[in-house]
Amino acid sequence: MELKMRIVTLSMTRGLPSGIVAQLEYENSAAQKNASVNWKTVLLTTENGGPSFAQRIPWMFRPMFLRNFYCWIVCLKLAKESDFVLMRHIPFDPFVFIFAPFVKNRISVHHSDEIRELPLVAPGWKGRMASLLERVSGKFSLKFVKGILGVTREIAENELIRSGRKIPSGVYLNGIDVDVFPLADDRRNDKKINIVFVCSVFSIWHGLDKLIKSIENFSGSTPLPVIIHLIGEIDEIQKKEISLLDSRVCIIMHSSMKKNDIMEVYSVADVGLASLALERKGITEATTLKVREMLAAGVPVYSTHRDSALPDNFPYYFMRDDIVFEDIVEIAIKSKSFRRSDVRNISIPYISKQNSMNAVCVWLENSFRDCRRSVVGR
Repeated sequence: MELKMRIVTLSMTRGLPSGIVAQLEYENSAAQKNASVNWKTVLLTTENGGPSFAQRIPWMFRPMFLRNFYCWIVCLKLAKESDFVLMRHIPFDPFVFIFAPFVKNRISVHHSDEIRELPLVAPGWKGRMASLLERVSGKFSLKFVKGILGVTREIAENELIRSGRKIPSGVYLNGIDVDVFPLADDRRNDKKINIVFVCSVFSIWHGLDKLIKSIENFSGSTPLPVIIHLIGEIDEIQKKEISLLDSRVCIIMHSSMKKNDIMEVYSVADVGLASLALERKGITEATTLKVREMLAAGVPVYSTHRDSALPDNFPYYFMRDDIVFEDIVEIAIKSKSFRRSDVRNISIPYISKQNSMNAVCVWLENSFRDCRRSVVGR
């Protein structure tokens, strides 16, 4: 007799990064509504004050690498209690050489091309060394996983090639719990263009510098006054570049904001911007949370990368090969005619976390039919 599939997602972080926490909160919320599977979310963190599914790492294991050791101890325990452990990949992890062979039901979950990303996260010799170590430890990790999941098909296929094995690989798309993310109010202004660009931190792959360059290269005048709202941490070099722009475009630097305050900005936004330089991370497609949240809020999106979850020519996701400021302005004007509720309702099937999790359950069932445990021994 088969019981409900038991899945646990295991992540480990230093601090409480807003993006990762948001991903897991959506997952945890969506899991409560799925009666057909027992899906548990576990976040190990060095900080207090996290969500209900977060567990603070004991103080003696909080230093670098020791927290990796603790994560594997927890992983071993969870593996005995679950059919599958969906473990977020830990880059350049020395303890993978000890523990990986002993977790037989681990699915490795990847959110980026780690080898390419590490030198961007930590420029200089530290990033290069971390990337070099990841080449070795990451490949070893993949030798002992039961399967591979990527947040895009591109990432999953890259990791499968890196593994050198013939094992199942699939996609675990980022998504949001649309029941807890509201539709934005509609306070758009017919006499102004409002553009919103949201990041926790404006890292190099978000392409703020490319946006600034496109404004510098714009030689004409806009049909309406343009306001760009930047929400997130901006470094001093970026602030200086923004200060040198002429006054044709008004840029408001909001710094980091809480959800309710972001929704206030969304209420006036005609269009939102996705990450504009993902090629710097060595990837060409993504499923970012901010795109899902903007679409759920009823805000169309301008982007320079493919979104793996959305069909080609999706009416509210405007993908371009490069950034042209005139194009952004034209799309913003066009988007004024879109009803926020239409943007949200048509997007929901593609951005729903529940749909993404259901797809993973189907993938697990189809890929590992012989691995499910029966009632005997439970």
